[in-house]
Amino acid sequence: MTQQLYYIRLLKPPPNTIVPGQPFSIVWTVDNDLGEMPFLQPLNVTCHLLSNNPTARFGSTASKTINLEYDPFKGGGMVRSNLTITGTLQHPQQQQIQLVLTCSNTNSSNLKNKASHSTWHLAQQASDDTWIIPVWSQPVHLGRSSDMETSRECERQLIVGPDKKIVKIHESTGHTMADHVWDCGIWLCHYLAHYSPSKRYDHVLELGSGTAIAGIYAAHALSPTLMYLTDLPEAVSSIQDNVDRQQWDNRQKVVVEALEWGKDQQVMDNDNLDLVIISDLLYNQSSHDLLIDTLQRLMDRHPGLQTLLIYKPRYPNEERVFFDKIQKLGWRCVLDTTTVDCSPCEVYWIDIGGGKKGCSL
Repeated sequence: MTQQLYYIRLLKPPPNTIVPGQPFSIVWTVDNDLGEMPFLQPLNVTCHLLSNNPTARFGSTASKTINLEYDPFKGGGMVRSNLTITGTLQHPQQQQIQLVLTCSNTNSSNLKNKASHSTWHLAQQASDDTWIIPVWSQPVHLGRSSDMETSRECERQLIVGPDKKIVKIHESTGHTMADHVWDCGIWLCHYLAHYSPSKRYDHVLELGSGTAIAGIYAAHALSPTLMYLTDLPEAVSSIQDNVDRQQWDNRQKVVVEALEWGKDQQVMDNDNLDLVIISDLLYNQSSHDLLIDTLQRLMDRHPGLQTLLIYKPRYPNEERVFFDKIQKLGWRCVLDTTTVDCSPCEVYWIDIGGGKKGCSL
């Protein structure tokens, strides 16, 4: 059974400063990664209020969780929720809260498993074949005067490693190409969470990082000493912001660089790369030649280099052209048939034919 992902989205996040006792509103919806397909079933959603001060007191326990309802047939699936936080503040300037919207596990009594997802933090199933990805607001201040300006970012969270470290990734509240979390990135994180490498990947490069959800998770899961996250120049600052939000091992170095495919740049020439990560970059057939040229340059410079590619078939006739082209070049491309949990995405290991496929699940 193929698993589908839907995302709770904050279209209008909470204001930057909330005054206890004064109402404010949020606007939210539930749709797919492209944003063009709303979730078509009613859904019970819980809004959690998380404080940065665990001893903070709210007026009632009910104010810490608020029950919301999503109905795709009302308001075009866009929900306006009017909320009020009750309580008094002793030191308002020092207190912040986050709103977390999650799917309630009471949506279906027929679910085989009502547990949260092992990789996607607080994700719940709406049905046996559908996961709902929760959303975190940016931290907002509790104050004595309101600031109705709102953030343009929200947060997704992932769980990595035996110590269950939390990886926080920010994305735009609008539908943008680069500053946006896609299904492939989410699924690649889950893949890496269950992946047992047959070799050590000490130097790793991600192409077209976007929010860098896949590359940052790979840096935590694979523990390379050097991780490169690359994209077009306009995406570099948002990638760096997400890197700066993480808690890194002191032995790791994470470098964010601008890299335009097909250009003879000298980035990473001095390091022996072991692995390239590509997540959901085949949707634009016109960029295939540039991507292949970049991979060819990297493989020429770094013997034994492997590429881990994940993509979600959306336009198969166009996307499969990439595989036809690398086959003609004599590259080896192996579909990983052990991909976990019936993902709609396909995972491939690519090299120039001299190495062993590094996969053991």
